[in-house]
Amino acid sequence: MGGKGDWVVVSLYIDEEGRVRAPRVDSSPSPLLVRNALLASHYWQFKPPTVKGRPALVYAGLRGEFRRSAEVIFNTEAAEITG
Repeated sequence: MGGKGDWVVVSLYIDEEGRVRAPRVDSSPSPLLVRNALLASHYWQFKPPTVKGRPALVYAGLRGEFRRSAEVIFNTEAAEITG
């Protein structure tokens, strides 16, 4: 685990306060990465989402990369988000 190229794809909801709801790992090469991604998702906080200026619950898909330094990088700029 944690080698270069280890990744997970996570789907989740972001609530009106920016908290993660119902995270799910859609794909990963390792069961250990699935567990770690789900555990980490409980600490994530996002900017509260809005749709047409109003607070909204949104669905997002993120791809994350686990690195040897125990760092996990998620590219939120490339995330698919639907409101």
